[in-house]
Amino acid sequence: MKAHHAMDLPFVFDNTQVADTTAGAPGARELAARISDTWIAFARNGCPDNPPIPAWPAYTAADRTTLILDTACRVTRDPDREARLLWTRVVQS
Repeated sequence: MKAHHAMDLPFVFDNTQVADTTAGAPGARELAARISDTWIAFARNGCPDNPPIPAWPAYTAADRTTLILDTACRVTRDPDREARLLWTRVVQS
């Protein structure tokens, strides 16, 4: 099913053992712990930064800084820029 609708919920609620698509998946429990810690930090402080993830600067249209949540979480600027620009041209035509 790859990344289906609501795929993020088992990670947000640190409950990957219940959903068929995440149960037993390598790294799922570790990723769920990082993602749920990130949501908790955001809910408590209005800022998602917490020890399991790299510092995540606020998003701006100029930088498009994005946190990639994966087995190795990382911050990147304007991921998939070429695809975004292509879709911008398609939508405008």
